[in-house]
Formats: sequence, C-alpha cells, structure tokens
Amino acid sequence: MQRRNSNTMQCGRKVSACVMLLMLSALSLVTKEGDLQAQNVPAAKKLPAKKEAAVEEKKQLPVPPPSATISGSAWSEVTILASGGYFFPGGDQTNYLNPSWSAKLIVQKNNIGETLFGGGIDISYAKLKDREVPDGSMTYATFLPNATATFSLFDIVNAQVKGGPGLSAIYSKVKDTSDFSLSFTLGGSAGFFRIFGRHFVLGFEAAYWYYFQMHASSAMAVYGYTGYYF
Repeated sequence: MQRRNSNTMQCGRKVSACVMLLMLSALSLVTKEGDLQAQNVPAAKKLPAKKEAAVEEKKQLPVPPPSATISGSAWSEVTILASGGYFFPGGDQTNYLNPSWSAKLIVQKNNIGETLFGGGIDISYAKLKDREVPDGSMTYATFLPNATATFSLFDIVNAQVKGGPGLSAIYSKVKDTSDFSLSFTLGGSAGFFRIFGRHFVLGFEAAYWYYFQMHASSAMAVYGYTGYYF
C-alpha cells in the first residue's frame, strides 16, 4: 500500500508539473502574439489622428471680427455729406468783405478698386457782406469736381486729401450796381472723419479756393460735416 501511495503522489506531481509548463508556454505565446500585432500596425492607420489634430488646430486659429475687415481703406461706397462752416475771403477781398457762414454738399466714392484714390464733387455756397456798404455783398457758388485720397490712421480715424479744378459763379452787388461772372477755380481740402455704426460719417476739413477771374482773389473755409454712405 505504501508503494502504491508513493507512486500515486509521484504521478500527481509529474502531472501538475506538466500542467504548469503548458500554462507558461501558452502565456508566453499570447504575449509574443500581442507584441507582433503591436509592431505590425500599419502607419497609415495612425495618420487620421494627426489629421484630426491638424483640423483642431485650424479650428482654434483666431478669426478676425467682421469690423476688422471694414476700415477707412475699405470704405468704398457712394457717400453723401452735408457740411457747414465759416468762410474767409482771401487776397484783396479781405479789405472789402467780412467772413461769413458757408454751406457745402459733398458727394464721393472713395477707395475705388481697393486703392486709396477716389473721386467726388463739392458744391459750396457763401454770401459775404461788404465792410463799408450796408447793402453790398458778394456771393460765391462753386462747383468743384475733385480727386480724393482716403486712408486710415491707426484704425481710429480716417484722413482725406482732395483737390481739383472747377467753376465758380460770383455775384457782387454794391448799392444799385450788380455784376455776375464765371471764374475758373482751383480748390482743395484736407481733413479727418470717423465712421459710426458702419454707415454714419462725422468729420471736419479745411478748404482753399483760388479764383482766376479776379486778380489775387482766393478764399478759405473750415467745415464740419455729417452724412451717410450706402
């Protein structure tokens, strides 16, 4: 009986040792297969992750607000402005005429073709009283087509310079004597304006005219204006 028991125990030990060896070999095979699968993953399958990361980076790039794309240099629609100011005679006329109020209508189209340049028309009116004669006066009505140059200054205000040739109707009256004439005129102005609410314009400018009909005759004016661009 003792021999049979010892033989049985030895057989059990051998069986358990065989089972342990089989389990270890199976575990090593599974580990090797997992390593091989990880090494054999194609590179093409990893690309979509990089593409998705690139798409996310593009989505995170800052987008400029709509107001940043509309500045003074992009202000390119037709604009109508009403202007009022003070008119000063120049040359010899300063001895005979008093300064007075003046009105002006301005129509412009600036930054044509996405450039700094444009064009417009100024129509101004001023009636000046004679210094010595109570009923004496001189009236200036000027039609002045002009070229414009408009650009932005630090995205705060817009600067504009304009000038061109035109015609002035000059009507003078001294007591019962009156005279009317047309004068070739050169004029120009410079000023600043700002756009509010993307359509409303508010600004001011200083203007100068030289009249060829009268010797050494000129005029200056300072205007404030407001208007709307469509």
